[in-house]
Amino acid sequence: MSHRLNHLHRSAIELRTKTVRFLRPKLTSNRFSQRKPVVLPPELWQAIFEDLSLQDVSNVRLTCKTFADLAKAQAFSNYNSLPYMPDRDSLSRRVEWWTSESISPLVRQCSIKSTRLWACDDPSGIPDGGNLVDPIYNDFFQLLPRFVNTQRLHCRNIVFSDLVLTQLCQLESLTTLEIDSCIMIASVRPPMLKVINFLFKTSAHLLKYSATRENPRGWLEVLHPDYIRRIHIDIHNPHVVDLRAPSLPKANCSQADLDSIRRHVIMIVSHPTALEELVIEGWYEQDVHLERSIPMLSLRVYNGPSQLFTALLIGKGLHTLSLHGDPRAAFHQLRRQSRLIERLELHINYFKLTDVSSIERMLSAGVGVKHLGVHAIFFHNRALCELSRVCRMTNQVPGMKIAFSYFRLFPNSQ
Repeated sequence: MSHRLNHLHRSAIELRTKTVRFLRPKLTSNRFSQRKPVVLPPELWQAIFEDLSLQDVSNVRLTCKTFADLAKAQAFSNYNSLPYMPDRDSLSRRVEWWTSESISPLVRQCSIKSTRLWACDDPSGIPDGGNLVDPIYNDFFQLLPRFVNTQRLHCRNIVFSDLVLTQLCQLESLTTLEIDSCIMIASVRPPMLKVINFLFKTSAHLLKYSATRENPRGWLEVLHPDYIRRIHIDIHNPHVVDLRAPSLPKANCSQADLDSIRRHVIMIVSHPTALEELVIEGWYEQDVHLERSIPMLSLRVYNGPSQLFTALLIGKGLHTLSLHGDPRAAFHQLRRQSRLIERLELHINYFKLTDVSSIERMLSAGVGVKHLGVHAIFFHNRALCELSRVCRMTNQVPGMKIAFSYFRLFPNSQ
């Protein structure tokens, strides 16, 4: 009996030994060993930080030294001036810190705003010469070329003197320039800016002081025509804080001011040689009277008055069209050559059955539309069903999408 027990004991030991020998290499392999923490490449972390807000980036930088270094470029990518600093010395110290060698190369977007409110109810209220120049911003523009990697610059209520304009033209990486209610008094022509996007916002009274003056020189003398691809003109957008800014141009502008708007807009639009996107706001349809055609064979996106569109000589690359006002003349121009339009948006006051007939003739002439949007204040109740039927029967693109928006319907008798 004891011999049998000893035999079973030895068999159990041998079995345990064989089991341990069999499992030891598997248990000590990489598959079962303790896993190391996942380490993401720095480029991926930086891509994640780009989607965070500035406050979130600031909080991330407080977690550890690694994140503080990786998120530094995102934390200091935007510079916004603080015109309401308590004194000039505080503002100067802030500018010196941002323009230091360790911070200035990180800035990608720069916004410069002045507290000056132009008294432009009367053009004679705008002074001339050195009285316009703010010495605080002269100090800033002296250091502006240190932002060597800045790609976007927004200036509001800034006076562009010879010094300011010369320093601005030294930003070689600049691609987008946004001018908002600024005045041009420079008399010396600097090197031309090779910007791609030009956003120009001003009031009707300030336009003659900022756009295309021959003496002093205007922006058309500064922007290189071969590089501009996008222009956005906004004439009627005074800010809420601009208490002395004018109201809408139609309300207070004389005929001379309206003629000035038309002349300057045409000059700005005609300046680029390869414009791809044109957006014009604040120009009323009844004020658009052009005596000549403007060639824009490279235009791809247009958003503006219908009457101005009829004066443009466009190519077949146009794919997005947003018309404000009576679109019938624009439809007549589109019928001249067959094309495919990705998106067509109509913004009118009254949408009637005659407008449906104009759309039907345009679609029957070979113009294909993938997405049609009609935005009207008053909509003829029969026009809704009629437009849907016409688009399904005549459009060259299967599965066309139609969108409507209106304030109220009016009956057939009206």
